[in-house]
Amino acid sequence: MLLGTETFFSLLSINLGSNLPILQKTLLGWIVSGRYTTGSNNISNPSCLFLAKESVDAKLKKLWKLEEITTIPEPWTREQQSCDHIYNSTVSRRPCGRIVVKLPFKDDPTCLGESYTTALRRFNAQELRLAKSPQLKTHYVEFMSDYESLGHMSVVKNSNLSEPHYYIPHHCVLKPTSTTTKLRVVFDASSRTTSQKSLNDSTGLFIRFRFHMFALTADIVKMYRKVLMHEDDRKFQYILWRSSPTERIN
Repeated sequence: MLLGTETFFSLLSINLGSNLPILQKTLLGWIVSGRYTTGSNNISNPSCLFLAKESVDAKLKKLWKLEEITTIPEPWTREQQSCDHIYNSTVSRRPCGRIVVKLPFKDDPTCLGESYTTALRRFNAQELRLAKSPQLKTHYVEFMSDYESLGHMSVVKNSNLSEPHYYIPHHCVLKPTSTTTKLRVVFDASSRTTSQKSLNDSTGLFIRFRFHMFALTADIVKMYRKVLMHEDDRKFQYILWRSSPTERIN
């Protein structure tokens, strides 16, 4: 037997009368079902009244507070506190807008040993390699000349080697598929000195984004070279260079 909704509920529920809805008690409370028909002699119209003492903005503000998730910030680690202290005490900005930074040493730079011999040996080996490939040498010299012409490196005339310093070896990396720079010069600050310490060992990396599941990267042309190194720390970024074997190594 196929019964309509009105007939089905009339068998189980309370009928309020002819042309009136039906009441049914459920686990959720009373529900209303059925048809409601008003008579022609009914002169009263249904109406409802809503009285609000608070403005809509106040009610929305209250709703946002109820939905707001309060979180307690985690305390900073010692590395994060050190990073914040170094940034606030060493980073400055010149009137021209250039940012000046210092190296974030986590160890006393006096722990660095002698680095000139290793840098010279690796430079001589690199120079022999370039001599066997004139095209590679041309790209290498152009890259370093671009460094110097833009003011990103300069010749050190009076170096004081009696104080802590560091010579960074360098070599080239080829990427023929690149549409911009097919050759890049890489500076190896992980090269160890006679004390078995390198510049990378003595400075701290406070943010290691590869620990996270996702990371976003962007390529800004010569971004890091636009940041100036403080004069006191430039002695830790010495390099050896000459564009021709007939010249003196600077």
